[in-house]
Amino acid sequence: MGISQVSHAELAVGDLEEAVGLHVDVLGMKELGRSDGSVRLTAGVDERCDLVLTSGGTGVRRFALRVDSHDDLEYYGKRLADAGIEHNTRSDEDPGVSQSLQFQTPTGHVMELSLLTDAEGPQYIHPARAAHRGGIRALDFDHITLQAQDPKPLVDFMVDILDFQISDIFAPAPGVMGAAWLRASDLHHDVAIISTPEPGKSLHHYALGMESFDHLKVAADELARHGVPIETGPGRHGVGANLYTYFWVAGNRYELSAEMPRVRPGAPGMWDNFPKAFSLWGLTPPESFGHAS
Repeated sequence: MGISQVSHAELAVGDLEEAVGLHVDVLGMKELGRSDGSVRLTAGVDERCDLVLTSGGTGVRRFALRVDSHDDLEYYGKRLADAGIEHNTRSDEDPGVSQSLQFQTPTGHVMELSLLTDAEGPQYIHPARAAHRGGIRALDFDHITLQAQDPKPLVDFMVDILDFQISDIFAPAPGVMGAAWLRASDLHHDVAIISTPEPGKSLHHYALGMESFDHLKVAADELARHGVPIETGPGRHGVGANLYTYFWVAGNRYELSAEMPRVRPGAPGMWDNFPKAFSLWGLTPPESFGHAS
């Protein structure tokens, strides 16, 4: 019951056809269909929609979280209404989605709660199903990290209205929330929010799940073969402890993430040292890592 995990996201890109080619040939995604100037893609293992690409700009247009029943949609619809937040119901917008609630968050991000069709995809990810594909062969959409000038209103909204828990907080100074990592499942984060001084920026990165460090190595070689430079990584984060590799595709940053830990209920961890929060191995991100789309 409740929100179980991320479902999919819609990202804006400048050249739609070029972006689709990179996602299919380099990232190993599979096209599911096209409508209204958008292309829907799956990471290819469970055949569910993981990503929607839409022409025009960069950044995240909307992102969806998965719920497990109509009762969940009714529950969160009431929570939103009680909080005075306008929302609307959508049906059959994306492959494998039977119904969703769409609303705007306090930071202006468009969020959806999506109920998937029962017959769409298996109940769990099986890595062997990805073995026949080309590209980096990611397993699934793993998490999304948003940008906001002030993360706290969105963090409070997700905790108070959507029942998320906070795993970790980065506070560069007392009483200042620089970033937060939140979970709906027992994985360390499904959604994270990082502060940015730039107005109008919505996305820090869209993350794909990988099997292991060795999988990150194979993916790095695949990126190199296609001339896609790595921005930073591979490495291991301090916050969350997951393995990472970052790169840009079609104007948006992507992360390849592996070994995301499970978290027990409890008070969030607090960090005030950015280098240690970013990397346990002493890696320093480039200046470009502070940019967003």
